Amino acid sequence: DLSASEIFQMLPYEMVTLPKVDALVVQFPHTHGFVSALVMSYKIIPALQKLSTEKGGPGTKPMIISTCRKDEEMCTFYVPLAQTDAFMLGLPDTTSYKKSLPNDDMFSWESVKQGARKL
Repeated sequence: DLSASEIFQMLPYEMVTLPKVDALVVQFPHTHGFVSALVMSYKIIPALQKLSTEKGGPGTKPMIISTCRKDEEMCTFYVPLAQTDAFMLGLPDTTSYKKSLPNDDMFSWESVKQGARKL
């Protein structure tokens, strides 16, 4: 059996040089525990999304790039404030990608709501 790091090394990936842009940078101590995950999900990410929208230049899409160092128990978040399309590496943003997916009623929120009403 291969370890996770060995499998990762076998995966294809691309390397690109990203543009130098103004960005918000935030560091958050992270213990890799439940409370840290909750704080990150419900406090840090929403605040960064809001700041990205407020501070980003014209045509900038809200974007958060993060990396966590287990040995330092620290996560760093980068929020580019310009040229966000370059950071997408030619891939669609979340909204465009979602629109490109086929409409599958089995997993739509409308189906969930209808199922809940029946209960």
